[in-house]
Amino acid sequence: DCKQRPRVNSTIHFEWQAPQDPGGIKHQGYEAQIFNTDGEQVIVEESLDSSTLSFEHKIDTFSGMCIFRVRALNEIGKSPWLSSEPFITGRGPKQPQGPLQWSASDHYIKLKWGTPLDSGGYPLLGYNVELEAKDTNRTRTFKCNETEFQCAKLENGIWKVSISAETKFGTGPPLVHNQLYIGTPPSIPEKVNIKHSKTSCTVSWFEPENNGGVAVTAYEVRHCILHKRDDTKEWLKAKSLDSSKKQWKLVNLEPRQELQFQVRAVNHIGPSEWV
Repeated sequence: DCKQRPRVNSTIHFEWQAPQDPGGIKHQGYEAQIFNTDGEQVIVEESLDSSTLSFEHKIDTFSGMCIFRVRALNEIGKSPWLSSEPFITGRGPKQPQGPLQWSASDHYIKLKWGTPLDSGGYPLLGYNVELEAKDTNRTRTFKCNETEFQCAKLENGIWKVSISAETKFGTGPPLVHNQLYIGTPPSIPEKVNIKHSKTSCTVSWFEPENNGGVAVTAYEVRHCILHKRDDTKEWLKAKSLDSSKKQWKLVNLEPRQELQFQVRAVNHIGPSEWV
């Protein structure tokens, strides 16, 4: 038998055994070929000595359906061909073009990417889309024919996305996005409270009841000074705080000022309502 090892980096490798019957005289070596069955032509031909029982060759410089065949030689003549199973030569497609464009909402995602710069000489058959939930390691795999993909009923959370192009030669390297967030903005912070002195105010709160399926990354606090002569409110620029901090102190206030504070939670999807 002619045995083919698994292909490595576009290199094929075949092995065989010496003839059981050398024809009464010592055989001189082997004639080895890669033969293109599509075009009925020899692509590669090599002469090997009698001690050589293997053959390898890179196949990314030509494409098509091929077989490997080998035959033994002696002074009288040549044996019949020993042939491998058919295999496809060439190279796989390159990575789909990025950057990956995406949008997400509650349990829903939409993706868009570009076609590979090189398909390896074969028509594209489509794309493999793999979604891996970072929290649970659950993986979902899809096939699509276009450079856009959308999916509903996904778990809210952080996902890893891998997209690879496929031809009849094989699958190319993936375009990867390691952190893609599916969910909704969080609900409002809970139990907002104010403590004050003559010249300072401290606002505190608790985390939201619902983080939207994605961890809260920050809190934003803003305030305005109320004017008694009218009802206008001029909110000063919001202060952004790390999610581990759940209070903020405003100092150096003038006595008898009337102020209003608002707080909101933020995750990778967006901010909550102000409260």
